[in-house]
Amino acid sequence: MKNSKNQKRKLSKNELKEISGGANRPICPRVISCTDPNIGEERYGVPGMQDGFCC
Repeated sequence: MKNSKNQKRKLSKNELKEISGGANRPICPRVISCTDPNIGEERYGVPGMQDGFCC
């Protein structure tokens, strides 16, 4: 078996943040209702946190 020239390494915190879009970014599944933070109105069937803010 050939030895690969690619070495595995752990990603730094900054690299992980860049991939995920930020450390404090909430997970946004589709929910029944959430509040749009820009206009303050309740929205239905959109990604966000149930009874919280939409993404």
